[in-house]
Amino acid sequence: MQICKTKGNDAMRNVKKKKLAQLVFALIGTVLVAAFPALFLFFKNADQAHFIEIIPVMFAFIGSGLCGFFITMLIVKKAAQAGLITCAFLVVFLNYTAIEDIIQRILPSLRFWHIIPILVVILIHIAWVLCKYAPNDICDLSMPVISVVICVLIVTNAIPAISVINARNQAEQETRQNTIAEVKADIEMPNVYYLLFDEYSSCDFIKKYYNYDNKAFTEKLIKQGFSISYSSHNDSVKTTTVVANLMNLEYVADDSWTEYEKTQARKNGQLFNILVEHGYSLYSLTDMYGLQMIDQTQTRKGATTVSGETLGDILVKNSVAYPLYIKQVNEVQKQIDSIIQYTNEQKKNRFLMAHFILPHQPFIYDRNGNMLSTSSTDWKDKHYYLDQYIYATKVMDELVCAILQNDPNSVIILQSDHSARAPSDPDIYKKIFTMEDMSNCFNCVYYPEKTLEIEGLSGVNTARLVFGTLLNLELPQIEVPYSTINGFAEGGMPK
Repeated sequence: MQICKTKGNDAMRNVKKKKLAQLVFALIGTVLVAAFPALFLFFKNADQAHFIEIIPVMFAFIGSGLCGFFITMLIVKKAAQAGLITCAFLVVFLNYTAIEDIIQRILPSLRFWHIIPILVVILIHIAWVLCKYAPNDICDLSMPVISVVICVLIVTNAIPAISVINARNQAEQETRQNTIAEVKADIEMPNVYYLLFDEYSSCDFIKKYYNYDNKAFTEKLIKQGFSISYSSHNDSVKTTTVVANLMNLEYVADDSWTEYEKTQARKNGQLFNILVEHGYSLYSLTDMYGLQMIDQTQTRKGATTVSGETLGDILVKNSVAYPLYIKQVNEVQKQIDSIIQYTNEQKKNRFLMAHFILPHQPFIYDRNGNMLSTSSTDWKDKHYYLDQYIYATKVMDELVCAILQNDPNSVIILQSDHSARAPSDPDIYKKIFTMEDMSNCFNCVYYPEKTLEIEGLSGVNTARLVFGTLLNLELPQIEVPYSTINGFAEGGMPK
């Protein structure tokens, strides 16, 4: 009898251990599935983002997942089944907008309030099938497998991000002291404004493909004293390649470089060193260039999109909670205000790098700068890009007028990295928009009481001419190594 009782107790203990193990793996799997979208987004943006930026939304996702798990557990009574059902709901709800997009491509008339009930009914039926027909052994094994798979995915994405984070932290610790405090220069030098508009098309491009004449704006710039080139081409149609070379006054990078390598080249540009040696303090509109930002309130703002969305905003917009997401912030207007305030400070020997992600997609502004109800990446409907291009022109005009009024003895470089490309539309990119036309950039320079001959010069060669003249340096023109990767001819004009 005693032996039977002992065996019975051992069996009960084993059952309890098994149930505990099932509960632990179910909880771990739920937490990992809930946390993965936030971790994945952070790892992919590790060069600009900080982990603290995803913590609130990540914990909200985890909390929602755990609540769902315990509610499901009360209903189905089995941890493994509850974990599987909760993970299924999390995968659908945290990636809802992607699923909705697929459904609407098939059935365009369906909307949020149609799709959600359909998905919930489908998930409930899946849950019923799991509870009624799925073998317990398979359910018990599934949660450890899910946990291991998610852990592998997290580690796989974390490993390359760690080196990026370490390098970024080191760079932040070694921030140039000259960007924090004004440099005392022996000679008073004019301020320099480097205004770069991402994907702003040249005059020829916008006329050819959009039938829009930008002549009124360029004629105004000429009257204001700008030198303009209509035939400038950059070495690549990839922004990160172009700006890495611009900030080095040399063609140090090409399209074969990794994004991390180009980021380091951009943030440690030789141009910055030269300016510091000549008594300049360096500032930037955003943290893209590793310089002190002119708006001190943005110093720890973190990674944002062109419309001012944070990583947390993106995670919420991708989830089933997106109808509750309301954020209408004209980030460009905030940047304009920051620059105008900066020009009013009446300080000298300062360099400002202002990179506007405009009129680059996504298209979120109309031609008057009003934010659209929904953003778009539609290149076939030409009014989206054209309207944002016209708004970008108005931004340029406003900034140029403010600088010339408040700081008339300054130097202004007004450029784009390339023309429109439609990179998200394979029917247009390289098929309708040619490489030669896409590489044709907008290129203007204002130099007080001097006309610079920049016609036909690339962005790098224009910068070499401007800073060579300004700082009395020997910076001869260099050959432009047009990227063969992107279909350019070696050592000459694009094909």
